[in-house]
Amino acid sequence: MASEVPADGRWELAFPILTDDQIQRLEPFGTTIEIPKGRSVWEAGSPNMCMFVVLDGEMEIHDPRTGTELAVHRKGAFSGDIDVISGRPSIVRSIARSDLRLLEIPGDEVRHIVGEHPLMGDIILRAFISRRGILQDSNVAGVFVLGSRYSGDVLRIREFLQRNRYPVIWQDVETHEDAEMLLKEFQISEDETPYLVLPNGKTLRAPTIDELAEELGVSAQIEDKVYDLAIIGAGPAGLAAGVYGASEGL
Repeated sequence: MASEVPADGRWELAFPILTDDQIQRLEPFGTTIEIPKGRSVWEAGSPNMCMFVVLDGEMEIHDPRTGTELAVHRKGAFSGDIDVISGRPSIVRSIARSDLRLLEIPGDEVRHIVGEHPLMGDIILRAFISRRGILQDSNVAGVFVLGSRYSGDVLRIREFLQRNRYPVIWQDVETHEDAEMLLKEFQISEDETPYLVLPNGKTLRAPTIDELAEELGVSAQIEDKVYDLAIIGAGPAGLAAGVYGASEGL
């Protein structure tokens, strides 16, 4: 992604540089930390991610499976994408390219900023959404899927991942020139596909959608208590149900 800059203007939205005044406005929501050169800032698969604003130094973001560099954050830049808002595990890894001084802002505080401070919230949210869109289009990072185009299981898995905005790297065993080599590398037969490699390095052989959702952290753990209202879906009907439910104090 770092080597292929989109020409549609998303790059500027995805990687804004905060001014000193904007950083000062964010300081009450976070804590200043220091990380030495070469140390991991976070690992792929880490849930409930924080947003990190770079105060000094360079922070590299890369795909943990291939090591492909995706972005480098320098002074005034900030890390994260929509997983910071959702709390889902990160699909990328970050390391300190140099000694780093960071402002660490927890996900709960980021959600508060987005909801209650529209000027800063718009910058952050636009960046998060644009980054995920660029990553989905890049075909260099995300969930690796090896399987046949004629497999219904492969179709269901790819559709599930795309609907949940997960970047997918799909290798078709029917047409990909390295398919046979990949099957040997993973020590599997074509009958054992679809074969998945998750961002945290875990592998899955022909998983069900429920198993995949659990591994990716998509399945939420609901507290054992009685709720007034359960809303399934976030379309117009779900939004209307939420608004009317809240107006009734539910």
